[in-house]
Amino acid sequence: GAHTLIYTYTYKKVANRASAKTGLEKTVKKLQSVCDEKVFPGMTQAGISDPKVEYIYLDSDGSQIWSHVFTPST
Repeated sequence: GAHTLIYTYTYKKVANRASAKTGLEKTVKKLQSVCDEKVFPGMTQAGISDPKVEYIYLDSDGSQIWSHVFTPST
């Protein structure tokens, strides 16, 4: 079954939520590469089938700014 590794980051202070969200959207390609090259192979080696990785970014008050679920590119 699917197994999801979740990374949650909380900003100490966000000056502008919209610009933070836009900046995070620009990291999707890079984060996909990191997952494909490093994270998914490790999860597969550990016996996890159908691995997924979710990145969650929260504002200092705990409200969600952005999240994205990654699946293997192949």
